[in-house]
Amino acid sequence: MTLKGWNTEDGRWCKPSQIWNLDQKIPDNAPDSWLSKPGGDYYIGISFHISPFTIVAGDGPLDSNTHFKPSDFYLARNHDPYNSWGVNAVKKEFLSPGCMEHWDWLPGITIISKNEKYTLPSEELSAFAGTEWADNDFRIFHGIFSNDVRDALIAKYVADINNITGPRFSGWPFGHRQLKDAVFIWIHAESEEIHAMLLASVVQSGDKHCYFNSNLYDPGSRLGSWNKKPNSWDCRQVLKFLYKSRLLLNDGFHEIALVTASSAVERAFFEIVLFLENNDALKAENKIKNHSFRERAKTLISSYGFTLPQPLFDGLNNAYKARNSIAHALNAYSHDVAKDHINHLESVIEWYYRNI
Repeated sequence: MTLKGWNTEDGRWCKPSQIWNLDQKIPDNAPDSWLSKPGGDYYIGISFHISPFTIVAGDGPLDSNTHFKPSDFYLARNHDPYNSWGVNAVKKEFLSPGCMEHWDWLPGITIISKNEKYTLPSEELSAFAGTEWADNDFRIFHGIFSNDVRDALIAKYVADINNITGPRFSGWPFGHRQLKDAVFIWIHAESEEIHAMLLASVVQSGDKHCYFNSNLYDPGSRLGSWNKKPNSWDCRQVLKFLYKSRLLLNDGFHEIALVTASSAVERAFFEIVLFLENNDALKAENKIKNHSFRERAKTLISSYGFTLPQPLFDGLNNAYKARNSIAHALNAYSHDVAKDHINHLESVIEWYYRNI
């Protein structure tokens, strides 16, 4: 199915006629029959859009099959809050934002990988892409046959955009939070026209918020609740560091996020020893100083009868090695590797919280 694409009169992107049409008959093979699959005539690219602090210019190859260029359309700041097909975009030649509209329309950078061709997602998806069905099957939202393929495309394109931009470039570094101003685009291999465009993420994912482990200390969301001290060791500052690391991770600062999560564990060691030493700060500080990071888990806290399980200690050890590699050797790590280490560090904090 070839969708309408751009309105030739005003240059606006045309939303599908089926969007939010929940009355249509659903075939037995849905949603699989509607999803974009390998073997078609389209490349799946992405267009990242940024606040116009930066003038987007320049084009070229990233590798033999991946190219970048300025997007030939503006993306609005506001779209359908739930439905990925509710994109609000306009061709550049139809709009010259004046001073009152300058910050409403975002210029973009298009990146296209030509490693594989796909079919076009069916317009019928647009009826359900913002419903509970899409919550339970994320493919209905993003339109691609496999969540793993979608995640691989995101990982590649986020790495690509960070490679061709840098400090002083609006939006850099790019992370998952910046996907609120990005769209997947299906480009016809021969005509190079865009025939489908879907939001890469729900707009609210750009808010400064992330879901937090429910097994960790939760004093509630009432104002002032975080002034309440836990009954056991004081994990409040630890969790604030850990939460900040999650926010940094979503914002593309994954190396800094790992360092921050490691600092959360270091603070946890002190707070635990302080609690076990009946709030004798001087004694706790001396014991902490006399043990290395790993010894605090393996020897010091174990001496009180709380021995971290070996798999958790191994994860802690690997995460701390990565942290040192970043802090001292300035080595770069991918988002997914940093996230995995942060998950291990969080598991360590959770174990101590549940057992001490």
